[in-house]
Amino acid sequence: MIYKEGKAKIKYYNEAFLNPKALLSRDLSIAFINAVINKDSKGLSAIDTTSATGIRGIRYYKETGIKNITMLEINKTSFNELSKNIKYNKLENKISIFNTSMQEFANSLDHERYNFIDLDPFGSAAPDLNDIMKLAKDGSYGMITSTDVAVLCGAHYDACLKVYSTQPLHNEMCHEVGIRILIGAIARTASLFNFGIKPEISISYLHYMRVFIKFKHGALNAVNSYKNTGYISYCKSCGNFEVSKLVPKNTNCNICGNRYVNAGPLWIGKIQDNKTVMKVKDIMENSKIYPESEKKFISSISNEIDYPLYYHIPSITKMMGVKSVSYKKVMDNLVKLGFEVSKTHMSDESIKTDANISEVKAAIMMILNQP
Repeated sequence: MIYKEGKAKIKYYNEAFLNPKALLSRDLSIAFINAVINKDSKGLSAIDTTSATGIRGIRYYKETGIKNITMLEINKTSFNELSKNIKYNKLENKISIFNTSMQEFANSLDHERYNFIDLDPFGSAAPDLNDIMKLAKDGSYGMITSTDVAVLCGAHYDACLKVYSTQPLHNEMCHEVGIRILIGAIARTASLFNFGIKPEISISYLHYMRVFIKFKHGALNAVNSYKNTGYISYCKSCGNFEVSKLVPKNTNCNICGNRYVNAGPLWIGKIQDNKTVMKVKDIMENSKIYPESEKKFISSISNEIDYPLYYHIPSITKMMGVKSVSYKKVMDNLVKLGFEVSKTHMSDESIKTDANISEVKAAIMMILNQP
């Protein structure tokens, strides 16, 4: 059948993997590239390391202006479908395609280094991070997906230890913790190659997490990235949490005295760059290509304050043993009390704020005590 997306049209034979639900991932990636290249694409290059049908790489060629595109696909059957789609879009001899894995390609002697490196694997990105760095140069952007959300969210604790060398946190805040685990793993791997990182955009959506990372070469950049890794201590009894750069010394909650559970090491720095998010938002809002649902999604991210973690209001009222309240009313009360507050795209009925758990609970009680 024919599948159309953006300015690309492919013949889909059901032989290669194509996920229509990943449309947001592809649309956001195209808007991101157009935002950071500032309309000057001359001499820039991009590589799609997991091409499958080729829809992503073909769209990069047609919609970003980058003409130096490389596409990799290890599966022979999928590669044949990719080849057909390159011809169907009249891009033969314009896009370079290879029937090989990223590992083989990244360890070959004659590969170049790319401005944009796309990795969208089935499962974890962690096994491929070393090879990502072999394709990167100063100023490169990594656009990296992990679909092992259950692992990153702590449902499979031992697997997270094994794959990411990190203790996860399996609770209502797990989606942001998962993003921070993924970014932390990228930062640690990048440092081995003398790169620091700067997160530009980070999303949790449906079955995947995707982060857009800028790589900055140099020992000082690598050290500065390391300083943005740390730990989270969480209290299951009262919902309090602490963020620390060093291994936590406090084993007990500083509010209720019950024992903390810890997560880390992970990224504790910023996970969004507001200027980049706003550029992407402007591009998406001013284009007819992107559906309204995606425009609302990027708008929600642009409105998020970038503090570590969030509060899930239903979980907190359950801990308090009180009836449920509207998270919107909690937000209103926190604003009245002088705090910054926003929704988060990562969890329904959850808020980000600079208030601590006691202050959030006070805002909840203000609602419950109203006549």
